[in-house]
Amino acid sequence: MDKTCKYLLALLMALMAPVVVSAADNEMVPVADYPADTLLCAASAGNISIIYNSMSTTVTVSNVNDTDDNFYFQSGKKKNSDMQTSINCTDITAITIVENMSALIVDFTTSGGEKQSYTFAFEDPANRSFTSYIGRRGSDFGFTISKSGNGTVWDCVSAGFGFGWIGAINDIPAMGTSMWRSNELTWLMVLGVQMTHGHHTVSMGLGLDWQNFVTKGNHYFQYNTDGRITLEQYDEGVTDTRSRIKIFSLQVPLLYRLNFGHRNCMGIQIGPVVNFNTGSSIKTQYKYEGREYTVKTNSIGQRPVTVDGLLSVNYRAVGIYLRYSPMSKLRSASGLDFGSVSTGIMLGF
Repeated sequence: MDKTCKYLLALLMALMAPVVVSAADNEMVPVADYPADTLLCAASAGNISIIYNSMSTTVTVSNVNDTDDNFYFQSGKKKNSDMQTSINCTDITAITIVENMSALIVDFTTSGGEKQSYTFAFEDPANRSFTSYIGRRGSDFGFTISKSGNGTVWDCVSAGFGFGWIGAINDIPAMGTSMWRSNELTWLMVLGVQMTHGHHTVSMGLGLDWQNFVTKGNHYFQYNTDGRITLEQYDEGVTDTRSRIKIFSLQVPLLYRLNFGHRNCMGIQIGPVVNFNTGSSIKTQYKYEGREYTVKTNSIGQRPVTVDGLLSVNYRAVGIYLRYSPMSKLRSASGLDFGSVSTGIMLGF
């Protein structure tokens, strides 16, 4: 072969080098299909959960490297389907998750020492989209701000969505409200900051709270022209009665939580909650001679600032709470002096 041919052959090979690589099975694979991004490489994890169908792939790896950190991956749109694959394994090791142009590749070793490898193809590789991150919760409303070398983690969180039943205490005069009919809806922290160090967590944020105190029996709340609130009897023939006092608050909780149990999956939380009571109203509804009536009065004289005590116990993201409000809800001019106690279910810890 003369020198000219050798030069041409060398030039041709140089031009082909960026286009193909040699695979383990000696096939020629386009560079575009070669693994491009390692999303997770971990020595161990408490659990891996994979849900795959033709429309989406969801991967959750919990307790990465024996920490409270979790790995989350989502491609496509979540959609329940009968034609889907679900994989769940605990106590795994040697986890590697790689994304390329056409698929997600998941490798790990089970607790029994068996190596597992899965490839999940993207439905439309040219227009694929996905999100992946490592944090404490699988929600777009929670993410890690910083993580120091001494194990202290700062998170931006949204937590504590709860529903419960509320009753009046120390009510003078007696209001005759029903705890079963009265309710509380709370979002403890719409947005907050959380610091975690080992088993200890301190959090503070801004939340929302709605409380409804509903009467029982044959009487209703009446707002008088002098600002006093009295209890009045319904007229004869009135049916389907309901009368309530509602108080809306912006709340600022400052809470301490002790995490314990296997992988800190349990916790007990306690602390004060400062309420800025921005709204209040009375609403009475009834039927009379087949017609429905509603009487509503706003700005009934709520106390602007009150302080509650909160106690909660949780297992993972589900728990129960007890909230004690010793301070009077309304100003003394209303003639009603009452605090409250509420309990219920809370999600998101």
